[in-house]
Amino acid sequence: MTQASVGNASAATHLVPPGKPEEFDDPLKIINAISDGLSPSWWLNEILAATIGVNPLQELTNQLTGDWESYARCAAAWESLGKCMSAVSESLQRGLGPLDSGWQGNAADSAQVYFRDLSKAISEKQQILHQLHEEYLTAARGAWEFAKAAGDVIKDLLDAAIIAAIEVAAGAALGWTGVGIAIAWALAALECAKIVKLWADFVKLLNTAQKVMYGVHGAVTTATGLLGNVKSIPFPETTYNHPAVN
Repeated sequence: MTQASVGNASAATHLVPPGKPEEFDDPLKIINAISDGLSPSWWLNEILAATIGVNPLQELTNQLTGDWESYARCAAAWESLGKCMSAVSESLQRGLGPLDSGWQGNAADSAQVYFRDLSKAISEKQQILHQLHEEYLTAARGAWEFAKAAGDVIKDLLDAAIIAAIEVAAGAALGWTGVGIAIAWALAALECAKIVKLWADFVKLLNTAQKVMYGVHGAVTTATGLLGNVKSIPFPETTYNHPAVN
């Protein structure tokens, strides 16, 4: 078996379907974990409507819509393809040595230039594919990290909303005293202020995550443009004619 065939076999081993991403979980599972067992009451909905005007769990779900695991799988596919291209490039480089020692003349020189340029072009593609791997992985990890951080904020926000709802409901039940409802609303106001602060924290996390995604989108657009612009290495301009044939 020649060195080139060994190299090609090595390259082919990298072309495998991507498996389940390691160290990655669906960010939507965080939302499901928060919402499990939570049945917003009328008072809770009233508190959220009066403070931030939205359903925070729904807003978090809207921001994470998409198949983020596919991003991670796609990252693995780019990396596998990049490794394959690297192996092909290395195979060509290894084959140039025996080719140079066993073949001399103008045709040999033209072949050396052609295969050397071809190996370089393939190597450049490998670098672009690795960059795509990194960017897609950044998108998947960014979604997960945002979900985790935002999930903690949303849980605290809902806790505050539940406490405020209980206090308002208690005040309504004790409305006949006159004093009870005033105290209840005063306590609820503190929780409402906390809700507003936590929502501002959520918006800040969202803005940061969106900047990351915009950066990923720009980098991917640039990388795929470079990948598509890699031109084929042309064959030598003229064919080789042996003098004895003329």
